[in-house]
Amino acid sequence: MLLWAGLAVAIVLGLRWTVFGRRAYALGNAPEAARLALISKLGVWTRAFVISAALAAAAGILELGFTGTALASVGNEFLFLSVGAVVIGGTAITGGVGGYTGTVIGVLTLTTLTTVFVGLGLDKSLQEAVLGGAILLLVAAYGRESHVRNRI
Repeated sequence: MLLWAGLAVAIVLGLRWTVFGRRAYALGNAPEAARLALISKLGVWTRAFVISAALAAAAGILELGFTGTALASVGNEFLFLSVGAVVIGGTAITGGVGGYTGTVIGVLTLTTLTTVFVGLGLDKSLQEAVLGGAILLLVAAYGRESHVRNRI
């Protein structure tokens, strides 16, 4: 938890206070303005994917240490929760709105809900159904905003 909290703080500060972070937000929020400001779309995307790959590799190594198995499908059970955390945190799937702080709040929300569901003894399939319903409600609420309707 301490490693994740420190990493979350570093990511939030990095996105807010570095040139790369400002360029990434500019490219996501106003691609035409970013182009006019001579921000290289390929450069920002390449850096973002490299950072994402490095963090995914670190997560894979930590998961390997936790489970003791090295299968390509070992993280499949976390895919639903990771997308759900991003959506619950307020990041628009279409881009341009959101941030890592909201994603952290989404992760904490889903972790708390999952802990409660496990404590209540709910089946894994029922847990996913309830979480899926909550995510659908949030996506429906976000979908009513004009910025999402204009991008789809």
